[in-house]
Amino acid sequence: GANLKKVEVVGSWSKFKTRHDLTVNSKTGLWEIIMELPRGEHILKFVLDGNTWKCSQDMQIRHDSNGNENNVLMVEQVVRCQRNPSTTEMQRPGQSELHPEKVFIPMTESIDIAKDMVSRLEAEQKLAQEKLQQAQLQLVDTLKGELQQAVKTLDKGKKHVSELTERGTLGITAIREAGQAKVGQIRAHMAAIRSILDQKEQTAISAVEENLAKRLQKLNGEIGQYNTISPELQKLVDEANQAIRKGGHIASDQFVTMAQELLPKIEKASGTAAACPPPSDDASFEDLQLNLQQPQA
Repeated sequence: GANLKKVEVVGSWSKFKTRHDLTVNSKTGLWEIIMELPRGEHILKFVLDGNTWKCSQDMQIRHDSNGNENNVLMVEQVVRCQRNPSTTEMQRPGQSELHPEKVFIPMTESIDIAKDMVSRLEAEQKLAQEKLQQAQLQLVDTLKGELQQAVKTLDKGKKHVSELTERGTLGITAIREAGQAKVGQIRAHMAAIRSILDQKEQTAISAVEENLAKRLQKLNGEIGQYNTISPELQKLVDEANQAIRKGGHIASDQFVTMAQELLPKIEKASGTAAACPPPSDDASFEDLQLNLQQPQA
């Protein structure tokens, strides 16, 4: 407008920090500025008389996330001013070379623009690295939690197997005592009728001892299975605890590999422990059929 004393432009190329003065074209009466901007999209706005912010209706207008209006400029090609070798003055290319996508500024500002772009790219790179590091730390923490939970499961498996082992050991003692008691009863019974049942005595004793041996063998086999599982569980507990301790001192990818190798083993071992059956014998010998005759009084 004719009443304006000053027009400035400010934009995204300087993070809206630097204002650039426009000048009035003496021939057209229009406010103008020659700038050089990097190729790409730029957001800008005009400042009238130092305090009134306006958009040009002759340029593309876009609303930002806060509802503010801004002009949008797309720079597709940069054309630099040419210096007339016969003078010290700057001159523009011929009118036929100009089009709206070519924008000019003094070349000294190109360095500031480039520096600003480099700074923004470095900031984005730093943010990406921080996010990557945060994701890696989160993965390590997650795997630590998995291992800690796995150790708890292994401890439960160890406790379960220990209880089964203790019950099995008690079963062996009870069966041994019951078997020996039964042998004593039979011998006492046979003593009363030894003269007529000597062969029956030996048959009865052999039957009890054979049954006793089979049942002891079965229980020993069950306890052997428990004792085979216990060291494996302890080994996995030690390896898991060692991996947890190393988690903060080794590379995250190395820790991830170590943890991923351990977890399937832990799952298999804990499943095996949970599937262990209890000792099978009830320490009773009363179901033996010996066909013995009662001794005569």
